[in-house]
Amino acid sequence: MKKHHKPLSVARIAKFASLLAMLLGIGLITSCGQSDVRVVEPTGVVDRYVVASGTYQRVMRGEIVQIIPRKLEVHVGDEIIIENQDNITHMIGPFTVRAGETLRHVWASTGTIEGDCTFIPDQKVTIRVLPQTQPRTKKSFWPEIQVENVDGATVNTADFNSDKVLVVTLWSTWCVPCRRELPQLQKFAEANSSVSIVAVNLGDDAPSVRAYANELGLTMPILLDAYGRISSAVGVASVPATTLIRDKQVVATHLGEISAKELVQFVSQNS
Repeated sequence: MKKHHKPLSVARIAKFASLLAMLLGIGLITSCGQSDVRVVEPTGVVDRYVVASGTYQRVMRGEIVQIIPRKLEVHVGDEIIIENQDNITHMIGPFTVRAGETLRHVWASTGTIEGDCTFIPDQKVTIRVLPQTQPRTKKSFWPEIQVENVDGATVNTADFNSDKVLVVTLWSTWCVPCRRELPQLQKFAEANSSVSIVAVNLGDDAPSVRAYANELGLTMPILLDAYGRISSAVGVASVPATTLIRDKQVVATHLGEISAKELVQFVSQNS
C-alpha cells in the first residue's frame, strides 16, 4: 500500500528556503511559488572571532571559553569571520569550522537562528539578523543603547557619557583573569574621581553577576551585555579586555589581563 505524503505548504517551503538562504549567505525572495536569488554585497561591518590554539584542552579541563556572545545581533549585509586555530573541528552556533580553517559568511536575510557551541556546554548561541536600513561602517565607539544593569533595571549607556575619560572592562564570571583584575579596577575607580569605570558582563545572568559582584565587593556600575551589542560596538570579542573611551570613541584597547601598574599606564598614556 502506497503512503501518501501531505504536500508542503508554500509558507513552510518559504520558511525552509529563508533559513537555507541565511546559512548559505544568499538573499532569497519568494513570491507566488517562484524565487529570485541574489548575492548580498557586504556592508563592511565585520565581526571577527578567533578560536585560539588549545581551546579544546581548556574546555576539557572544565573551563567555559566564551569566544562568541551567547546572544548576538547583526544586520543583513554584515559579515562574520570565524578563524579556528585549534586542532579540532568546532561548532559555533549554526556554523561548523574545521581545524585550521577560516569561515567567512555574509548575512543575507532576516531571522533568528541558533545552534550549539562547543565552548558553552548545554547552551545555545542565538543570532538575530536584523534588516539593513542604511549604509553602515564599522567603527569602534561607545554605543547609546538601553541595557540592563546588575540590579535588573534598564539604563541607557548614554548616561555614562561625560567630560571624564571612560574605562570599560569586559568580563565574565567564568574568566579566571577577570576575577584577579576586577578588584584592581574597583580600587582604581575609588582612587581616581576623574575617570569613570564601567564593568560590562558578557554572557551571564543577573543573579549570577550580582552574587559575584557582592563576593568581590564591586560597587562600580555593572552592565549586562546580553546580546553582545556593547562588545561589538567597542570592537572586542574576548575577555578580559579593557577599553578607554574619550568623546564616545574608542581610543585604546588592552586585550587580556591588566595589572594595577599597567592600568595606571594605560589610562595616563591614552587620556
